[in-house]
Amino acid sequence: MELMVALDYPEVKQAAELADQLRGLPVTYKIGSELFLQMGLKGLHEFKKQWNASLFLDLKFHDIPNTVSRSIAQLMTYDLKYVTMHLSGGRSMMEASRQVVDQSKSTLQLLGVSVLTSFDEAEWKEVAVAIHPSPAPLADTVSAWVALGAQSGIHGVVCSGHEVSALKKAHPTLKFIIPGVRPDGFEKGPSDQKRVLTPSEVKKRGGDAIVVGRPITQNEQPKKIVEAILRDC
Repeated sequence: MELMVALDYPEVKQAAELADQLRGLPVTYKIGSELFLQMGLKGLHEFKKQWNASLFLDLKFHDIPNTVSRSIAQLMTYDLKYVTMHLSGGRSMMEASRQVVDQSKSTLQLLGVSVLTSFDEAEWKEVAVAIHPSPAPLADTVSAWVALGAQSGIHGVVCSGHEVSALKKAHPTLKFIIPGVRPDGFEKGPSDQKRVLTPSEVKKRGGDAIVVGRPITQNEQPKKIVEAILRDC
């Protein structure tokens, strides 16, 4: 499996210090909205160049097709590995974005986000009931959205490890990225992730990549923990 390290920092300096400690290890760095707003596209380019890093830009685009596809087009020159968009954005949005990637002959992979792993069944129902008075269960919603993404040209999806086994069987050509992964024994601090697994559990279920943040970024020896996770991958 691929290890994606979530650079959940407010400052570029912190992210750079971690990348320096992990230099040479086969990881992909996930940059979310908090860090991206601080570094911008220029900083993104400089970060990639300085550490020769594989980058996953996790901005979770969700807008009308023209806006999202034009945003994807803006990223074509930055040699990113992945970028995210919400599957709930719909077929037209995803197809338009895939068309931009194909026309540019880019290797950028579009990842669709299903239901965020911060949701449990009760919280999902609170949101979904605004769409339908008898909303589909969380797992059924994820399954339907992933199927739509596969039909619309998405390269992979971000989902909970609890869902990946069935989804992998239904869509074997998709890449499955599992966030909220916690190594064995990690209990430091509160977590907003509700549906989590260990790296070895994700591997057994067929995940292609895992996203790990705080167990690495809050560790006093991040290189040591990354090397341990890579052994489990």
